[in-house]
Amino acid sequence: WSSDVCSSDLRARLGFSVATAVDPDVLLLDEVLSTGDAGFKEKSRARVVELMGRARAIVYVTHDLDSAAEFCTRAIELEKGHIVNEGTTSAVVKEYLRKTELGRR
Repeated sequence: WSSDVCSSDLRARLGFSVATAVDPDVLLLDEVLSTGDAGFKEKSRARVVELMGRARAIVYVTHDLDSAAEFCTRAIELEKGHIVNEGTTSAVVKEYLRKTELGRR
């Protein structure tokens, strides 16, 4: 699709809708919940919760630590393409925040 015809936001909405409409066994979501207006974000969150309730495997790629904590039971932290930490989401987020706070001082 040309950027003149379709914004990246609209492409993300369409991609999410198509991907989740087929009831996939494994769903890869890359920053999808960070796009769109408030209404779309709420519909997307509700659909992810619905899929999780049916024991689907979801790989959620995000920089949003709050949504990772909301949706994920396990997390992997990557740095320059390499795994630097993995474990429960709360433990990985806590360690990430500790490291980034130390780096700012």
